This record gives sequence, C-alpha cells and structure tokens, in this order.
Amino acid sequence: MRGHCSTHAYTLSPMPTETTEKTTGSRARDHLANERTFLAWVRTALGAIGLGLALDKVLIEEDTQNHTGILFILLGAIFLISAVRRYYRVAKDLDSGLFAVDRKSPLILIILCLLVVLGALALSLS
Repeated sequence: MRGHCSTHAYTLSPMPTETTEKTTGSRARDHLANERTFLAWVRTALGAIGLGLALDKVLIEEDTQNHTGILFILLGAIFLISAVRRYYRVAKDLDSGLFAVDRKSPLILIILCLLVVLGALALSLS
C-alpha cells in the first residue's frame, strides 16, 4: 500500500509486498544501495548463464561432449540464489539498525568461480 508505513517482513515469499516508509537520512540510501548491489549480482548471474548457453551451443555444433557451458550455467544459478539470499538478509539487518559483515560468502563464491574455471579448463583440454 502506498503511503502506508508498516513493518517489514522480509521473506522469500513468491510475491514480496512493497511497503512505503518515511525516508530518514541514510536509511533510504542504504536500502537503495542494497537494491543496486542485488541488481549487479543479477547481471553477473545472467552474464554467466548467457556465457554458458553460448559455449554450450558452440560446443554442441562442434559435436564435442564438453560440459563447460553447463558449469557456467550452474555458476550463474548459484549467483542468483546467493544474491536473493543476501538481499533479504541485508534488508532485514538495515531495518533492525544492524549490519553484519559477510566474510564467508565472498570467499566461497571466489573459490567456486576458481573451481568452475579450472573445471572448464580441464574439460577444454580433454
């Protein structure tokens, strides 16, 4: 409902409801920054998925049994899941006036990316 202040309940429901609140200083900027970060992760995920689809199409036309494209599609899917999870966690923290720095997720995602790149390299050399 527009113009109605309410408490947030950030869940992973199929259709999250939109709420409107009074903007106070950096709170609105923080939420907008969270949305921009989420959209950047979505673009990254779609780029990985698009690269995977393109690689898969090229490699299928060459009649090879290379699964490099599938690795990038799976990486993009993991990015999407991580982005949604992080968006809601940060939004909840911002509403409660807290912010927990996530030190594990970036490390996990970097390791996962390196594994995908090494797997793609191994598949392309075989």
